[in-house]
Amino acid sequence: IQGITRNPLADPGILGVTSGASVTAVAAIVWYDVSSSFLPYTTFVGALVMTFLVYIFAWKGGTSSIRFVLVGIGLSAIANSIMTTMLVFGDIREVQQAYFWLAGSVSTRGWHHVRTIAVWLVVLLPLTLLSARQLNTLGLGDDVAKGLGVNVELQRVWLMFLSATLAAIAVAVAGTVGFIGLVVPHMSRRLVGPAYEGVLIISAILGAVLAILSDLIARAVLAPSELPLGIVTAIIGAPYFLYLLYRGGQR
Repeated sequence: IQGITRNPLADPGILGVTSGASVTAVAAIVWYDVSSSFLPYTTFVGALVMTFLVYIFAWKGGTSSIRFVLVGIGLSAIANSIMTTMLVFGDIREVQQAYFWLAGSVSTRGWHHVRTIAVWLVVLLPLTLLSARQLNTLGLGDDVAKGLGVNVELQRVWLMFLSATLAAIAVAVAGTVGFIGLVVPHMSRRLVGPAYEGVLIISAILGAVLAILSDLIARAVLAPSELPLGIVTAIIGAPYFLYLLYRGGQR
């Protein structure tokens, strides 16, 4: 997503994945009392629908990185206001369940979730790695990419679909776990450089490692109780996010 938008501070929230999944999850829990086993499917659909809306509203004779960012922020704000309204007027028990999902957690996930994700990843991960060269070209700017014979709009739509689908799968299963999608690509670039052939692979590995370590901390800090995973990743990721802002301000 950072490569598509050419924005080093971009994360799945830019494409509306997080807000679309969140508002759908809250509606399913508070209004329809959807079971936890069916919830990932509803959030997956919500994430992709919101991403589609971001693309539609960002289109104006073509797309641009800045329009993606602005439209994504605007639609996310609308979705968050709708979600807040549902939480205010919902039943207290269902609201508590919704808040726990929003904080992100893998505590109730089982092997059937792993099998569901694996089916998607077997197809999507090779396609993503094959798209690394297109990401490198888009990073040079639209004009340069067009000069090299790249269909910028087609590639951007394709890469948006891949990134949104992968993010939607993760959000559908684990909830809105923040900061991993933001900080891990920067860590990967420090290890392997800016080329996306290496960044994509290392990001997948580091993202999994960071999520596992955060989950271990979440389970150990208040044992036998458990902190939501998203709280731990926020504690780890927020200082790094501030560091990125500070470094960007210096530049």
